[in-house]
Amino acid sequence: MSNKKTFHLFAAFFVLYELTNYLSNDMIMPSMPGIVRQFHAPLTDIALSLIYFIIGGSILQIFLAPLADYIGKRKVLLCGNLLFLVATAIIPLSHSINEFLAARFFQGMGMCFIFIGYAMIHELFDDVTAVKITSILSNISIFAPLTGPLVGTAIVSVSRWEFVFIVSGVLGIISLFGLYRYMPPGKQHTNKIDITQTLRSYKKIITHKAFITGIMAFALSMIPFISWIGTSPAIIMENQHQTLKIYAVYQCIIFGGYAISNILVNIMAGRVKFYTLINYGSKISFLGLICAGVLCTFSTKFVILGMMIYALGVGLYTGSLVRIALSSTGESMNLSAASMTLIMCTVMFLGLETCNRLLHFFNYSINAFALINLTIAIPVFLLVRHFAKLNKNRQWN
Repeated sequence: MSNKKTFHLFAAFFVLYELTNYLSNDMIMPSMPGIVRQFHAPLTDIALSLIYFIIGGSILQIFLAPLADYIGKRKVLLCGNLLFLVATAIIPLSHSINEFLAARFFQGMGMCFIFIGYAMIHELFDDVTAVKITSILSNISIFAPLTGPLVGTAIVSVSRWEFVFIVSGVLGIISLFGLYRYMPPGKQHTNKIDITQTLRSYKKIITHKAFITGIMAFALSMIPFISWIGTSPAIIMENQHQTLKIYAVYQCIIFGGYAISNILVNIMAGRVKFYTLINYGSKISFLGLICAGVLCTFSTKFVILGMMIYALGVGLYTGSLVRIALSSTGESMNLSAASMTLIMCTVMFLGLETCNRLLHFFNYSINAFALINLTIAIPVFLLVRHFAKLNKNRQWN
């Protein structure tokens, strides 16, 4: 088998690994109102399940990156897949909300290893291929909520919520087999772990203007989506008393915009300038949040439409943001990707926690959700536009 085919098969199984991580969260979200009732827990624990998942996914990267440089990416990523499988098997055995949340925390640690696949892809492929694959990977965090609630709703309609994690486990086993079979060892950047040099490299990465601007723009762009994923069960099913079917339809509409953007990016990558993708994407996403915030008092449907437009715009520029930011530091791709994931998870956790507390105060109102997102529309738009101008002359390689 040629190296090129092996690399693409690795990319495919890595996409499955990331998708499985996100699906394990999105499939269970429709069941969360029932789970908190089963464990006699407060409504705020719906979003807390996602918050614990995100925190778990943010605490290991800075240690894993130098380890991957030392022993190789392959060994580290395979261990991460195994950790995810063990935690997934434990969740259905929970007897209280605290046990459930603790298991979700360890399951979220599986996300800590995703950056290794990103680093490998940016080492193996050129600009065009890397942006296409990165666009798919970036969209998975958004695309999973499109299919996850549908699958989760179908599962709980015929069985118990515990079977959601059986499905996650099966997908995890498939990804583990594929990564074991096709993942190359990757570059080994050092013969020993030099803590002083590693800290020096991390400092250089997080103070690099292009890197920190691009990753912060990316992370802030994700807040409306991660907030929707974490709070929409309470908004739609508890506050508005809508059915699982309506909840799933709303998810499909919103994240369908991201699916469309993924198709467009794969068509335009290498043909349209980085600047053009980021410029037009930022304008479309800004328009979407304005639409949702201004028209929210008329109907929930306007909020859903605005979020769909926002998803379409964000999907156009995220792949370009990640590619430019990661390739700008001049440091190990492992360390750069680890820094990216840590910053993203931290920003998303803080954004979701803030949104959850505010929405709890406003009884999980859809209008409050739209207006909260409206407050970050302008700073996100300005930051993305600033990044685009900083890299206006960046060409495809």
